[in-house]
Amino acid sequence: MTNNRFNSALSALRALRCWINVIAAVATLSLGCDAAAAEFVWLEGEQPARANYQPKPEGVGRAEFLSGQAWWKVAIEGGQVEREAPAEGVLVDYAFDAKTAGEYEIWARIGYEFVRAPFNWRIDNGEWKLVSPEELTTDLMELSFWTEVAWLKLGEQTLAAGRHTLSFRLPRTKDAQGKPQRILFALDCVCLTAAEFHPYQFYKPGEEHQTDRDRQAAKQMFQLPDAATPEARVCLPLDGLWEICRHDEQVPGEVAAPIRDFPAEPRWTAIEVPGDKNRREDLIFAHRLWYRTRVHVPDSLAGRSMILVFPANNLNTTIYVNGQYCGFDKNPLARLQFDITSAVRPGVNELCVGIKDGWYGYRRDPADPLKLRRRWNLPLQFFSNGFQELVYPIWNQKLMGIVGTPQWIAAGPAYTADVFCKPSVAGKKLGVEVAVQSNRPAVKQAALVLEAVNDKTGDVEKRWTPAPVDVSSGRAMLATDLDWENPKLWWPDEPNCYRLRTTVQVDGRPVDVQETLFGFRQWTCDGIHLRLNGVKWQGFTEHGVPGRTPEEHLASLKDTKFNYGFSRMWPQHGGQYKWLGQEPEKVLAVMDRGGALIRRTGYLDGEAAGYLPGVFEELGANWIDHLTAWIKGERNHPSIMIWSVENELNFINARNLGSLDKWEPVLTRAWEAIQRVDPTRPMMIDGGGATRAQTLPVHGDHYSTKPFWNYPQLAYEANADQREWTWDEKRPKFIGEELFAAGINPAYAYFGGEQVFLGKAGNRPAVGKAMQVISQGYRWFGIAACDFCQQPSDADGSQYNEWAPRAVLVRQWDYTFASGQPAKRTVGIFNNTRFAEPLTFAWRLVLDGREIAARSTTHRVPPGENEKYDVELPIPDTDRRLEGQWTLTLAAAGTEVFRAVKEVSVLPVGPSRPKPPAVARLQAGDLFVHDPKRAASEFLKSHGIAFTPLERLTPPDVPGKVWLVGQDALSPGDTSSTAFAAYAAGGGRVLLLEQDHPLRYQGLGPAEVEFQTNVGRTAFAEDLSHPLLQGLQDKDFFTWEPGEVVYKNAYLKPQRGARSLVQCNESLLNSALLTIPVNDGLVTLCQLAVGQKLADNPTAQTLLLNALDYSAAYKLEFLKTAAAVEPALGKVLDSINLQYAPAADPLAAMAAGRIAVISATPDNLKTLAANAAKVQAYHEAGGWLVLHGLTSEGLADFNRLVGFEHLLRPFRRERVTIAVPRNRLLAGVSLADVALYSSERIFSWQAGNFVASDTFSFVVDVDDVAPFGTWDSDAWYNFVNGMVSADGWKYIQNHPAENNTYRLTLPKPQELAAWTWDGNVFYNPTRRVELIFGGDEAGRLAFNVPPDGEPATFDIDPPRTAKQIAIRHAEFDDIPEKRQNGVQIIGCDNVAFYARRPADFRQRVRPLLNSGGLVEYPRGAGGTVLANLLFKDAEEVPINAVKKRRVLASILRNLGAPFGGGKTVIAGARLAYSPIDISAHATQYRTDRGWFGDARFTLKDLPVGLQNLAGVNYDIYEFRTSPVPTCIMLAGPRVPGQLPKEVKGIAVNRQADALFFLHTARIDRRRNEREKKEGQPFDIVRYVVHYADGQDEVVPILAEVDIDDYRVQQPQPLPGAQLAWTKPYEDTEFHAAVYAKQWNNPRPDIEIRSLDVLPGDNTRGTAALLAVTAALAE
Repeated sequence: MTNNRFNSALSALRALRCWINVIAAVATLSLGCDAAAAEFVWLEGEQPARANYQPKPEGVGRAEFLSGQAWWKVAIEGGQVEREAPAEGVLVDYAFDAKTAGEYEIWARIGYEFVRAPFNWRIDNGEWKLVSPEELTTDLMELSFWTEVAWLKLGEQTLAAGRHTLSFRLPRTKDAQGKPQRILFALDCVCLTAAEFHPYQFYKPGEEHQTDRDRQAAKQMFQLPDAATPEARVCLPLDGLWEICRHDEQVPGEVAAPIRDFPAEPRWTAIEVPGDKNRREDLIFAHRLWYRTRVHVPDSLAGRSMILVFPANNLNTTIYVNGQYCGFDKNPLARLQFDITSAVRPGVNELCVGIKDGWYGYRRDPADPLKLRRRWNLPLQFFSNGFQELVYPIWNQKLMGIVGTPQWIAAGPAYTADVFCKPSVAGKKLGVEVAVQSNRPAVKQAALVLEAVNDKTGDVEKRWTPAPVDVSSGRAMLATDLDWENPKLWWPDEPNCYRLRTTVQVDGRPVDVQETLFGFRQWTCDGIHLRLNGVKWQGFTEHGVPGRTPEEHLASLKDTKFNYGFSRMWPQHGGQYKWLGQEPEKVLAVMDRGGALIRRTGYLDGEAAGYLPGVFEELGANWIDHLTAWIKGERNHPSIMIWSVENELNFINARNLGSLDKWEPVLTRAWEAIQRVDPTRPMMIDGGGATRAQTLPVHGDHYSTKPFWNYPQLAYEANADQREWTWDEKRPKFIGEELFAAGINPAYAYFGGEQVFLGKAGNRPAVGKAMQVISQGYRWFGIAACDFCQQPSDADGSQYNEWAPRAVLVRQWDYTFASGQPAKRTVGIFNNTRFAEPLTFAWRLVLDGREIAARSTTHRVPPGENEKYDVELPIPDTDRRLEGQWTLTLAAAGTEVFRAVKEVSVLPVGPSRPKPPAVARLQAGDLFVHDPKRAASEFLKSHGIAFTPLERLTPPDVPGKVWLVGQDALSPGDTSSTAFAAYAAGGGRVLLLEQDHPLRYQGLGPAEVEFQTNVGRTAFAEDLSHPLLQGLQDKDFFTWEPGEVVYKNAYLKPQRGARSLVQCNESLLNSALLTIPVNDGLVTLCQLAVGQKLADNPTAQTLLLNALDYSAAYKLEFLKTAAAVEPALGKVLDSINLQYAPAADPLAAMAAGRIAVISATPDNLKTLAANAAKVQAYHEAGGWLVLHGLTSEGLADFNRLVGFEHLLRPFRRERVTIAVPRNRLLAGVSLADVALYSSERIFSWQAGNFVASDTFSFVVDVDDVAPFGTWDSDAWYNFVNGMVSADGWKYIQNHPAENNTYRLTLPKPQELAAWTWDGNVFYNPTRRVELIFGGDEAGRLAFNVPPDGEPATFDIDPPRTAKQIAIRHAEFDDIPEKRQNGVQIIGCDNVAFYARRPADFRQRVRPLLNSGGLVEYPRGAGGTVLANLLFKDAEEVPINAVKKRRVLASILRNLGAPFGGGKTVIAGARLAYSPIDISAHATQYRTDRGWFGDARFTLKDLPVGLQNLAGVNYDIYEFRTSPVPTCIMLAGPRVPGQLPKEVKGIAVNRQADALFFLHTARIDRRRNEREKKEGQPFDIVRYVVHYADGQDEVVPILAEVDIDDYRVQQPQPLPGAQLAWTKPYEDTEFHAAVYAKQWNNPRPDIEIRSLDVLPGDNTRGTAALLAVTAALAE
């Protein structure tokens, strides 16, 4: 007993001593720096007495943080040191007087933490002292990015009174490799002081630093009010002005430990709480801080328990009250609660909160104490950078300090410290966990009374028997399940909330009452379904649910316009703590009472790989601690449906860094920890499934869509395989982010067609359609939830109907039906509500305004379930296309709850319909059909169309007929066959339906086009006026039933020689229907699924009939074309295969052709203008001028030529669209061909590049003259670029409201008849605009403009003639949220001013586009076309060059110009062959006597003599009576024999349209994947053609393109050569292979004298030339 008493007394004494020490420390903390300053000397760094180096003057970021707002800085790069720095180093001296002798501390305020150069210092020629870059500083401050300033104690020195010199030396140093090192040094000031110096910013010792606001903060007192009743709690928010001071530590100790000391001389300043301490720029690098305030506690609250609650601090928190330590918590950004009862006294109480900020969140290494310290000058931006060694979940969390509003709570002497409500709907019980705490030793027993209070009425609906609680140990936990037979359940549509009232009684008297808001609801997982209160639940939403306040956000969630199922609460993703302007607790209370469902996302975010894998174990432990604290703080909110505990850390961070094995076990442990603190709702991760081991309750997916061509079908499937994570279909799938449709993404053209290329406005319908498809598919399959990652403005809103709780969905997406045939559709009636009332489903079919049928049925669909069944639509017989609607409605209790309208079309198809004219005239001898699958044959028979079947894939014997090749008739070996092009070259018409192995390479004749392996379900017509598409519309190509597939193996759009008619696939880069003119004939390639769908699909049937009709009637007609062009344009014309006659001048071109392509040089235009009569006659006779390259120098003559006074301007970054109505000259040109994009991203974080600024060189005016003017600032050109804020804010312009007028100056006065205002709501909306013409203020016009961002056009009546127009924002809104740094901002998307034009203007000037780069001027039977496309030698976006050429080729083709470059030479197509004798130049044997030295693999079996290979006659040399060399081979590595390095002089001596080379090679090194991707060519050999006139032509033979290995496993044709001969090598897996390369002679009229065979520049192997044949077209 005695010992116990002694120990107790000793403990008390120790505690008292500790308390006295802490009180003393706090007293010091409170003292500040009021003491008078001792003797000191202050030196300004920028004012040296002398220096041997003069630094270059330069600015510094926050100069106000420097003493004198300047410093002395030396920055010499290593490579410049020996030239710039003196040999003795940079020296600088500062003279000063010491008034008194004594010991002085010497402090320097220097720059560049850890990267400054080593330097020396001394006083009065004493010994130099070295200061390394690693010396630790204090009071670090950021001046700008990677530029800091801090105080460094240099040392101490005894000084005599009098004059002294302080010197610094920056020596020239070298690194370990002997290279000079950079000299970087900056000195702000120096302080020499005889007393202990406590540096603070630029303040001198004893200098006053406080402002009036700081002094106000020092007086701030929070007043705790009296309690309303003895048991009532008192809660006081501590929001307002606090004090703050920094408390740097040199070497950081344990991070997760309280701060146990205080600064010796604190400098208190004011700061707002709550808030981000980093908004105080002087505190950014203050990493350990104290906050201080005072709270007055009235005497009436004596004996109460006192609690501090912090909703969110960053990073960790230490609490002292009245100098007494009251607790520590390491968890950042989670609810913290401290019992401070023991330290609080009635009256004034000082509260000190110690914060270690986010920089302490970096990894600390005990073995390297400075590791963490070296992070403390990392710029704040690094918290959002990737690859950080953060061991706390604070990546991107740049808010630091006391972030949430603290609360001081006065509770009872015994009180409920924590309450958790756990409703069980199935069990009809309310589980509760209540922690009761007592701070009074006398209170040992208490009773806990639990009551459920109706939140709306305040009535007690349920009261349970009081439960005894033993609090003798200070804290007790009550966990119990309370029976509750009939609670009012919490539902989103009926959010019944309760408050669980917990009353602590002591001796029968209530001493503490607390109420906790909760809802009686239960979330469970059931297979792939989530259930709310036992009912299956599905939900859809998007990230951008509208609303700036909780109430507005809630209203949007409840608005049936949107049908949002839930919302994601994730303010921290943007580095924020508040959400919707409120702290989370307040927002959640609104959502609880309003019936919102919230997916609550945590702080851990890995989207930018912010966490290095090496920290995962430590990060995981800290994160789980944080996670449980965060969840405990919010777990009672019924609105929270699921915990989304991390974003993309598994999905991106761990996966991309190869660390899933490290991170996924952490996720498993996290789920186990969450279940312990909250078993009432599931948990998910955002991206990364349920881990590979399936350890999580929900499969959390991100961006699960595959390439769009898989849709709609894939949306209706499990789509289980997502990267490393496979959905096992045993748990709900929750897609946390889908699509990401922000920006402008051409890929959405798959859903919306070429309108997508109009910019954001064109994107919206396509995005809406994509969301419809995906939403409906997910809903149909049973995906639990999907959150689309976009804003409402990213789509047109059509998707919201698919999200309606009660809806009718239709599985098929094809609404083009066949006449006279019933259409079957599968409908699904979905009831995603909790109500079981009967639903009435009604539908009505109306065609051309006439009701065809209507039905109504009643369905009992259980809550959360759906019913699917087939309906049949009666489609009437018709002889014309019909349009109409199929309307579906759903009603509950007589009230319509859903409506959808499907646009329906009916095509007149079937055997009874009249045949197209040319088809009707077909006889059996006119149509030949090879159709192994017989679908086309059966169709033709059923429609009474006569034909001759072909059993083999050989051309018809009769030339000039129609040859139809059915579906999948080509084998891999047929794909490069020239038989099809050869038949067309003789006047035949070839129609190939879709092929698994499409025609390619030489098989395509003159066309330059290649197919891709693909399958897709949508396509879009490019020219609906074309006969092949007669009677069809775009909607007819949006999925084809049965099976949805519309195309397969579609070709990339042709570069030349072919015309694309139906575009498809990603960004519409492919073509599923092409025509290739070949001499007088035609090849039509149809990769649309016509053959596959003929039996059932009306579009397929119509297409086949159209194709047969077009083929049967096809007749090539063209106008002779000549060109007087500059060489650069000539190359373009050659590249598009235009057939033209060169001309010396414009008049010669007009004389030589009905189409004259002319470079619009000033001289050429002057010639044309001077011969106006000849030009007019030319036009009257049907002649066309196509002018290219118009510049300002030729504008006057151009205007005289076209008869209109145009303005001219350079083309800039602006929107390009196709003019309406579409000009016939653009037939075959899609919007994608003219809406070009640059390589520059608008925003780095989302899809969308800037539009191109080099589509045209110059453009002329058409209607809008505003783009031709100049502005006060060139940046204001954005007002006339055609782009809007939806396209990206970088396209538009804003300015402070005080500058509300801007002026447009036109090149010359214009009579203006109308104008357009396209305002925006990105900034403050404008409501009234004034126009001032020519400075005439008195005559200004005022217009009320819409403030909604929609364009409006106004007449200027009467028209005004002016050169200058001022545009003034006369009235505009002032929305605080749209201010920038407090400045009111206004702006505009676009303006347009329309000049008055003559009545016949549109007949005389017909623009092809909105921009005047392509303009037609009809005159007589012909006219002039301006085609001012800018062709460049090298395009930064290569596809733009292809598109520009395609546009020019289309215009010329539509005018009637011929293409093909003269005669089309095709192997096997009426050619006269002349084999060339190579025997005299043969160098190698084809047998084992030579070849490549391997007797097993030779060409001994190659047929010899006259042979027809790949349609060409060759004479393959062999001297049978004597072994002599039989082929030409050059010397090469591992090639037997003494072979020559080159062979010259092979005699040809004849004209030729083409040469055919029969050759093969040994390829020693193939291209790697990078070389293939970049298209790097490697010429293995070169054939040089020598002409009789002395000119030469080089024919490079490219490995793997024109020639390949003679020994291959799978022989196949090449892009530039046919497979001419092959034979297996016996007993091996290899085949011999020989290739035939066709070279079209560009000079067929000049005799070829001879050929040379030379090595290529990069051979990578050795070639063997086996034979050569010259060919002339007959």
